[in-house]
Amino acid sequence: MDAPFFLVPGEQIMSFTVKRKDSTATNGRVVYDAVKIGSIEGTISEASQKEKYEWKQMDHPITNTIVVRGTCNVIAEDILVDEQYQNYHVQGATDPSALGFFTIIYCKRVRWSNDDENQNPDIP
Repeated sequence: MDAPFFLVPGEQIMSFTVKRKDSTATNGRVVYDAVKIGSIEGTISEASQKEKYEWKQMDHPITNTIVVRGTCNVIAEDILVDEQYQNYHVQGATDPSALGFFTIIYCKRVRWSNDDENQNPDIP
């Protein structure tokens, strides 16, 4: 049996790069890209079964929730990338207290075959 794993306050906080989808027209052709707009720090956890079911009913399935202290400018369709180059596609964000204390980001983790961010098929 393994010893219990304890976190010191602050150790569970991860840094995420925030990318927003952008499009430009070049020679009559639309080119999609993801532009870095900043970074956030938050605590990630697996979404509860209830949350997964509710978001699946809205046709936006989620796998994880990220809680950020304060407010952040993350919106649906943004892409969050952590230090291990795992992508989290944002499905929605909410401020549960409406006072700006915390923001809950609902996202879906997307995996790909290699760790190269530039080879990710989910980033246009």
